[in-house]
Amino acid sequence: MTELRNKILTLRDLLDLSPCIGSASVNELLLFTLKDLQQLYPTINPSISLSKIDEAPMHQALQFFFDTLISIGEMWTGVLLLDYMIKLASERMFDMMDEDDDEDGDEDDQIRYERPSFSTFGRVLSESYSSAKSSL
Repeated sequence: MTELRNKILTLRDLLDLSPCIGSASVNELLLFTLKDLQQLYPTINPSISLSKIDEAPMHQALQFFFDTLISIGEMWTGVLLLDYMIKLASERMFDMMDEDDDEDGDEDDQIRYERPSFSTFGRVLSESYSSAKSSL
């Protein structure tokens, strides 16, 4: 039980949650942490109400805690995937724009107008989405 208590306190510290009372039992610490996580991430586990958490025995509180951590992990994975897709789309868009610039540089007689290439951006974004979706 002391190992579980130490791990919960470490998690609270890593997530910058407010410190708990040092004399709180493991069950109370678990319940305080669940409440704080639900306040920090209100969109996760909407099926678990705060009143259910207050009345939960230890084994059920541990299950709620596990489900909450899984939901937070899925949310963070989604955010990381979105960041990766944006980065990949930006890199591909700039690579294609550089290729277009190289092709335009070879043609001296052609007048070049500066305008954004929306079709290039759409194509790159679509390719990035498809490759990221297939990697899941």
